[in-house]
This record gives sequence, structure tokens and C-alpha cells, in this order.
Amino acid sequence: MAFKASLNYIIFCLDNGVHLRLTFKKLIKKIIKDPPNTIFNLSSRRNYFFLKKLLNNKENIRILFVGSGYKRGYGVNCLGEDLLKKSINLDIKPMGIVDIVGDVHHLPFKNETFDAVIAQAVICYLKNPFMAISEIKRILKKGGYIYTEIAFIHRYDGADLFRCTKKGLRELFKEFSLVDEGIVGGPSSAFSNILVKYLAILFSCNIDFLFNSFDTLFRWLLCPLKYLDLILKNNKFSSIIAHSHYFLGRKK
Repeated sequence: MAFKASLNYIIFCLDNGVHLRLTFKKLIKKIIKDPPNTIFNLSSRRNYFFLKKLLNNKENIRILFVGSGYKRGYGVNCLGEDLLKKSINLDIKPMGIVDIVGDVHHLPFKNETFDAVIAQAVICYLKNPFMAISEIKRILKKGGYIYTEIAFIHRYDGADLFRCTKKGLRELFKEFSLVDEGIVGGPSSAFSNILVKYLAILFSCNIDFLFNSFDTLFRWLLCPLKYLDLILKNNKFSSIIAHSHYFLGRKK
């Protein structure tokens, strides 16, 4: 009996040891493949709640998401399930949640079709943002809303073409009445985002593997810096070096 009990205990320890090793390996893979975001989003959820309130005064609401890709942006669920059911997702290629394939520079819709158009983190990838905004204005109903977010101080991701200041964003949407504007990611997000890449470049020795490894390492180490934006979000100087801005406008 003692031998059998000892054998069962050894098997139990071995099984649990294997389980712990597998769990540890999964944890390491997650740490490497899924490092934290260095951007703290201050505004999107609140902005979508506000937009929902504005749209609830209308009937038969139609919303267009441009550049929806595989999933909608951060905070969109705050619009509520009812409004999201009435929305259409458009992108340049068939993927993810895309309903209609189309180019925002030549939108495949009639004039004054939608009550709101949402372009979250899209404008920076457009070849001709002025042309796209003209198309958005065309398909919006009178009194319809445009909501957009765009990066200002952000590392290059290999596909983006434009960055935008607060004043530049106003200029892009000058034919719309301003409803609200502000920062999405503040100075701390901008600083941590750039610092991570700077340190990865500094220690990479021009080697891809080292660059990617240090990028992951410093994202974990420096991620807490972004939370300082909670202190700076109402500082009047924060937009000077903000990570990103938002604009909510209304078609005149």
C-alpha cells in the first residue's frame, strides 16, 4: 500500500510538473507575442456615448464605418447594440466584419444617405484625405455627424501616410461645424510610444531579431508611463505633443 501510494504521488507530481511547464510556456509565448499597448485611450468611449446621445434624437438612423477592417475600433461598443445593428462596415478589401468593399475616395452610396460616418484611425492611411472627406460630406445627410481620430506623435507603422495637429484636423474638416474636439492619447502615450522604438533602435545593432526583442521588452517595461495621461488629460498644453486627436463635426 505504501509503495502504491508513493507511486501515485510521484505520478501526481510528474503530471503537475508537466502541466506547470506547459502553462509556463504558454505564458512566455503570450508575453512575447502580445506585449501591452503603449497608448492610453482617454476619450473614445466617452465620445461614442456622446455621439449615441446625439443620434438617439433621429429616426431610421444609418451609420457608416469606413476602414472597419477585421474589427471596429476601441470604444465603438458604447454606441449600443441597436445603433451598431443599423451600421454598415466598409473597407478597401474583403476581410473581417466588412459588409461592403469600396474606396473612401469614391464611396459607393447616394448623396445624403447616412446620419453619421465614423473614420477611426483611418485618415492617416489615405492617399488623398481631402478627397475622402469631400465624399464623406456628400453621403452625409444635412445635420449628419462625422467622427474621426488621427495620430499626431506616433511611430511610423509602415503603411501610414499622414499625421495631423489639432489645427490641421480642423483644417481638414473646415466645411463641418465643430461639435467637439480633443486628445485621444496624451503626451505620456506619445512619449512612451516613441521611447520604446528609440531604445529598440539604439540597442538593435541594425539586426531585426534584436530590434523586435528589445521592442517587446521595452513595451513591457515602459507601458506604465502611459497612465500619466490621466494626470495630464485636462492640461491645456497637452495637445502640443499629444499622441492623437479626435474631431466630431456636423454637416452644415
